[in-house]
Amino acid sequence: MKIIKNNEIIYSGRPLRAHELKIYGSPQSYTLQYEQSEVLQLRRAAYEAESDPLFMEWQYDQTDAKKQAWQSAVAAIKARYPIEGE
Repeated sequence: MKIIKNNEIIYSGRPLRAHELKIYGSPQSYTLQYEQSEVLQLRRAAYEAESDPLFMEWQYDQTDAKKQAWQSAVAAIKARYPIEGE
């Protein structure tokens, strides 16, 4: 993970948690760049925590609302952790 502020790399290392990012200022003041392997790891963790439970609910209920909730969670994760060319 890299943190870029004013076109300058100010951090390069492991992905940071939200509370660790606070020392770099507001999220609008910097850009995060991830390696593809980091993105895949972050996505996997987010899917397990956020979208997989919704998928199981949809499998149980089989309602359009549950399906939409699951698909929205997947789309949000993909938007949060984009992969180039996807």
